[in-house]
Amino acid sequence: MTMTEEKDSTLTTADQQQTAAPEAKKKGAPRATVKSLRAEIEALQQQLAQCNERLLRKAAEFDNYKKRTARTGRGDNQRQCRPRARAAPDTG
Repeated sequence: MTMTEEKDSTLTTADQQQTAAPEAKKKGAPRATVKSLRAEIEALQQQLAQCNERLLRKAAEFDNYKKRTARTGRGDNQRQCRPRARAAPDTG
């Protein structure tokens, strides 16, 4: 074996040991990790549902506002332009 081949085989063995070490650590904790990830996913799904509901409500409110202003917009302007009736003078 040449010097380069020895270094390559040593590096390969070292790389295998480094990758094997985290796997050994992971084997003991996957259930806890999975449970925590599922809980996080559930919390995020609830948060997403709340945000979607808020968005739909705001969109409906805006749509109602547009309809209301289109319906009453002209009437308000006409009322503002009309002269106001004066109160009858006191005959006291």
